[in-house]
Amino acid sequence: MGSSLTKQEIQQGLAALTAVAKIRGIDLPTVRPVVNRGFLRFQATYRHNPLAFIHDCIDWPGDSGPTHYQDYIAAALPEKQRIAVVSPRGAGKTSGMVLLIWWALLTANDVKVPITAGDWGQLEKYLWPEVHKWARYIKWEEKVHRPPPILGKELRSFDIELSKTCLTRTASPQDTAKFEGAHASERVMACFDEAKSVRPEMFDAVEGSFSETEEPLALAFSTPSAPMGRFYDICTNRENKYSDWYTVRITKEDQIRAGRLSVAFVEKRKLQWGEESALYKNHIEGQFAADAINTVIPWHYLEAAMNAWSNLKADGLLDAMPTISIACDPGAGGSDPTIVAHKGVGNTVKYLKSYDYKDTMQTANMLKEETGFNKKMPIYLDVIGIGTGIYDYLSMEEYNVIPFNASAAAEGTDTTGEIKFLNKRAESWFKTRELMDPTKDTHVAIPNDDDLKGELATPVWEATDRGKRKVQSKDELRKKLGRSTDHADAVIMALVGSVVCQPYETTIEEFDVLWEPVDLTD
Repeated sequence: MGSSLTKQEIQQGLAALTAVAKIRGIDLPTVRPVVNRGFLRFQATYRHNPLAFIHDCIDWPGDSGPTHYQDYIAAALPEKQRIAVVSPRGAGKTSGMVLLIWWALLTANDVKVPITAGDWGQLEKYLWPEVHKWARYIKWEEKVHRPPPILGKELRSFDIELSKTCLTRTASPQDTAKFEGAHASERVMACFDEAKSVRPEMFDAVEGSFSETEEPLALAFSTPSAPMGRFYDICTNRENKYSDWYTVRITKEDQIRAGRLSVAFVEKRKLQWGEESALYKNHIEGQFAADAINTVIPWHYLEAAMNAWSNLKADGLLDAMPTISIACDPGAGGSDPTIVAHKGVGNTVKYLKSYDYKDTMQTANMLKEETGFNKKMPIYLDVIGIGTGIYDYLSMEEYNVIPFNASAAAEGTDTTGEIKFLNKRAESWFKTRELMDPTKDTHVAIPNDDDLKGELATPVWEATDRGKRKVQSKDELRKKLGRSTDHADAVIMALVGSVVCQPYETTIEEFDVLWEPVDLTD
């Protein structure tokens, strides 16, 4: 007899087993047992060699293959056991983690793999699609000597169960219980994807499981952000508390060598974001970097709002959401485009549109079309410069156009009532900052756009001689970025226009979460 059963022998055995079970009234398990000498040899060969697994047992598509740093991480895992990987975006962190998840499950019989991330969207939209993708590239019959997992039974949307003792458990970012209950005698491998946002309690929860297993393994992969949180503490071994973790730092040079990043892309991000910005250092250099102390809107505020938008887009909710107002930063054309922001339900900016209009009437008629010719829909409009003529025409046509004059005196303060602002421009930027604070339950979602990132993350503030806060002018930022902050200004008007724009008399219709009109006037 050969080393493994033939397909015909397996089918005959299953038919006989099913017949006996039916006669005796026994319910058969839905998960296929995998016991053959080929599979046992596979496990013995790759049990402690994830590097060989990802080279030998994966049918890499095209001319692709693992990067040199994916090889390094896989080779280091059995010895180092706990590995934190910090890298720029686009390094292939998630796919690297997924390959190791499949290795962990297939090469041990009593194994649990608890998985979490900084937010559920990372798990749903990125990690688990990669799990399903790479399952198709495993050499099941040739190397593993077992059939591919049954979709919907063994391989489900957010979990894998190859047997009752060989499975994953996906935990939401708040569900520590699934990590605490991940007990297995042979191996536990905890996975933290985009770990910078994972709460300390999730890291702590798995420690009890590690004390009861032969192989306690952990993977924490992430792009860096502000220098704070457990992932930052692990990567820097703050106060010498995390010496049991081994940190791997992937650089932009590593990514360029691996063909996952181009020099042209790096140079473009320098121009868009500024080489000294925390955004550039986090995403391109792979460094933990804080915003300047006088940055108006911290990068991690923006990151949370853009992640929320990406989740809404992936779920198809942006297209279904009605536009309740628009905001426009009119430009002179060419390198100074006109930007229109569509605001949806709550604090969601659905999308931005760019127009190369030079004519006032063209822009005014475009805005009428953007409202669907709904004269009640609020149009927040920057009236400095060419915006004045647009405002006059739309007002004459009885559209609900609300002027925003950035240089006008500011009457409002911050939420403490203590900080005052030089003008409406400063007030609008700081109101946006307060609205975007991730610690508040405001659910801000703004387009995940590279130009918008740079424009919102760049401005800094200073105090005037009278103690009021002043934000860098558009002219100063144009010199710094090489362009105007048109995208940012449109988004800010969309988010806080109803608070900072001049009073108006036209009734505004807002929408509640069911998207039904609610009259908010007194």
